[in-house]
Amino acid sequence: MSMITINWLLTIFATAFPMKVVLRLWDFLFIEGGVTVFRFIMAMLKMREPDILLASQISDHSSADIFNAIAQIPSTITDPNGLIDYSLTFEDSITPQTIASLRKKYQGQLMADSGMIFEAPTMDGNLPKQKMTKRHIPRSKSFLPNIFKNSDALILVCFIQ
Repeated sequence: MSMITINWLLTIFATAFPMKVVLRLWDFLFIEGGVTVFRFIMAMLKMREPDILLASQISDHSSADIFNAIAQIPSTITDPNGLIDYSLTFEDSITPQTIASLRKKYQGQLMADSGMIFEAPTMDGNLPKQKMTKRHIPRSKSFLPNIFKNSDALILVCFIQ
């Protein structure tokens, strides 16, 4: 699923839909915010649920047929208003708070898996406290005191002014 949706998310559907649909979805995205992207994805999957189920039943759970059925969903949607209307049914279930909490939960798991943090996230999705050490960087010294150590340089500077 991530192989298909990554393209949708990175381009905000620009490479998946016809331009007429993309521009209408972008209008709605700019008005309602980023949560609509996830609502659009869920709406597309729900609208084409019978096709996905049929592909999984016909091919005896062949992942290639299911992959193709999901990848072809955007090309079958020609009515942007229908997709927007269907996405509005997810307003109560897909909220910015839901996305933020799930993002926090899975970000911690990904960080633990990749070795960026040493402990797994807690059950509530919070990341564990990590000990940080502050690196001390010595400050470079100004060159002015070195110039004025020599009285000849001081006289030269005064003479120039």
